[in-house]
This record gives sequence, C-alpha cells and structure tokens, in this order.
Amino acid sequence: MTEATRKDLVPLGRNGQYNILWSARFASELGSELAFLGFPLLVIATSGSAWELGVVTAVFSAAQMIAMLPAGILADRWNRARLMITCEIMRFVAIGSLAVAIALDSYEFWHLAVVAALEGGLAAVFAPAEDAVLPRLVPTPQLGAAIARNTSRTYIATLLGPALGGILFAVDRVLPFTVDAVLLIASAFVLLFLRVPAVSVESTAELNDEELDASDPVGRGRQLFDDLLGGWRWVVGHRPIRTTMIWIFATQFVFSALLIVVLVRAGEENTTPGEIGLMMTCYGVGGLLGSLAAEAIHARIRAGTTVVWFSWIIIVPVAVMSVMPPGIPLGLTLGLVGFCVPAAFTSIVTYQLTNTPDHLRGRLSSVSGAIVGLAGTLGPLTAGALVASGTGVDPILALSGALVVVAVFATSNRSMRNLVSH
Repeated sequence: MTEATRKDLVPLGRNGQYNILWSARFASELGSELAFLGFPLLVIATSGSAWELGVVTAVFSAAQMIAMLPAGILADRWNRARLMITCEIMRFVAIGSLAVAIALDSYEFWHLAVVAALEGGLAAVFAPAEDAVLPRLVPTPQLGAAIARNTSRTYIATLLGPALGGILFAVDRVLPFTVDAVLLIASAFVLLFLRVPAVSVESTAELNDEELDASDPVGRGRQLFDDLLGGWRWVVGHRPIRTTMIWIFATQFVFSALLIVVLVRAGEENTTPGEIGLMMTCYGVGGLLGSLAAEAIHARIRAGTTVVWFSWIIIVPVAVMSVMPPGIPLGLTLGLVGFCVPAAFTSIVTYQLTNTPDHLRGRLSSVSGAIVGLAGTLGPLTAGALVASGTGVDPILALSGALVVVAVFATSNRSMRNLVSH
C-alpha cells in the first residue's frame, strides 16, 4: 500500500465498528478481573477454606483450557458477533445468579464453583471470536495498531480490576459481582451495534465445508473432530506460523516461571504484602506503557526485526533481577520487562492474523490460547522445581539462560527474521 493510500485511511480512533468491539471487550475484561478477585475473596469471607480456594481457582482455569479449542471451531462456524453476545448474556445470567444468592444470604460453594466454570469457559469462547472479527473491521495497515491498543486495554483492565474489586468487596461482598453483571450486559448491548463486513466467497472457502448432518451423529462427530484438528494442521503446516507459536510458548514459559520465582524470593526475604503488590503494579504499568509504545514501534520497524531485537534486549533486565533486592528496585526492573513485551507480541499476533485465512482465524486464536495456557501451567511448575532443587543455581539466571536460547532461535531462524506483518 502506498503512503498516499495510507493517509486516506480513516484514523483508528474514528473507526466506529472497531471502537464498539474495543469498548465491549474492555467492559468484559474489567468484569472478568472483578470476578477473578471476587471468587477467592468470597471463599475467604465465608469459609476461609484453603481447599475451596484451590478448587474454585482450578475450576476457573480448567474451564478456560477445556473451552479454548472448541471455541475456535465455534468462532469459525457461527456468526461471530452473535457468539460474543451469547457469551456475554450467559455470563451475565451466571454472575447475576451468584449476586442474587449472596444478596439473599443463600450462597453455597457448589454455586460458586459452577459460576467460576461458566465464567472461565465462556470468556475463553469469546476471545477467538473477537480475534477473528478484528481483521474484518480494521484495514491491514492498521491491524498492528489495533492489536497494540487491544493489549493496552487488557493492561488497563488488569490494573483497575483488582483495585476496584477490593474496594467494592470491602463495602459489600455482593458489589463486585453486581458490577460485573452490569458490565457484561452492557458489553452485550454494545455488541448489538457491531456490523461485521462480509468477506469474499474465495476467502471463505473452507477445507472441510460439508454441512453437519444432525441425523448422522457419527459423521457429525467426525466433522467436528476434523474441525478441531484444522487449526493444529494449519499451525504445523505453515512454517512461519509454526515458528511464531514455538517462540510464544518459550517466552510465555519463561515469563510465567519468572514471576513465580520473584514472588517466592520476595516471601523468603519477608517482603511486605504492600511491597509485593507495588512490584506487581510496576509490572502492569510497564506493560501498559509498552503497549502504548508498541503501536509506534510496529509502524516503523519490521515485525521480524522487532521480535529478534526484543529476544536479545529482554535478557539484560531479567539477568539483573538476580541481584536486585525485592521491593521498589525489583519492581522497577519488572516494569522494564513488562515494557518490552507488548511490541514483540503485537508484531507476532499481527503477522499471524494477516497471514491466516478468515475461516481459520478462530481456530488459530484457540490454538494460540491453548499454547499460552500450557506454557502458563508448565512455567510455574518448573519454577517451583528450580527453587526447591537446592542445586545452588540461581533460578533467575537459569531463566536468563533459557532466554538466550530463545534469542538464538529467533536470530538463526529465517522465518522469524523475515516476518512482515504490515
């Protein structure tokens, strides 16, 4: 696209359909943050049971993982706008029922567990539909900027949600869930005005496009299984996409492990809860600032160059963390790490969406989500093993070494170096 054509594009801030999607998703994510904090606070306030606390957290995470892969099929088979609206309405009913139960003093733990499962699963179904819709609302030259703004939206929700949830719960334990329900129904209402442009017949031609015959359950099951594998086949068969997924897994693995190591070290050195909270806030603020800068970086630097340079630059602050005392100094270093992350991920996700056919974008998003979830599960487990091993090796330095391997992989891999997403 020529520079003149780029100048003719409507600014992203004036793209009404994109702003509808952004606003609806922000309300949804803020509500999720309220619920994610509200669930454990409710357990602590009612029973104080560590077992119940572990169960509700596990149920929430497990529902997300289980729902992620079929979510991609739903996003590629159904009307995506209607799918998002349906998810929000079902979440509204679930959270609303919990709010009513608390208000009527008829709360039961099994009810909370069911609501946590629905919240986690339906939020996972919503995400691939949004990802698949985005390239149809935003011109390709602006897609990177849109993804960067979506990243900043997530960081804003992450920063506001816990603070707001804590304040609301302190006033009345029903309030976080009531506000969450209001945000969800508001998200569904806003999405009613979303108009997704149609795509050409050629771009919607599917690899498995037979109609699902309800009278043939065996054939229907086989077709759904083929659809489930479709996203994985695309990732495995498309070398650059496959390479970016490997990079995402590796970096997410290291970062999730790193946060656990930092928290364990802070606990060992008797860091106060307030200081730990401030450290995590620094990380969130760094990520928010990085997501704001990612738009400009993506517009000026080729995707492959951004990813390679990020892979090397991030090693330094992570290694420095091994000698930083917990508290403000470590928090500032965490903030620097958080600042560096969004630009690389914006480049990766933009490349993936612009180089995946529309009929596979939902499944691509679900595969990516499953990979991130797997890395987010294995990373903390590995961190715990490193800390408990007693080998004398600094876990943070070990993770820095893993980042060196990632950087070498990104630099030596031609597909990574040559990524172009705008």
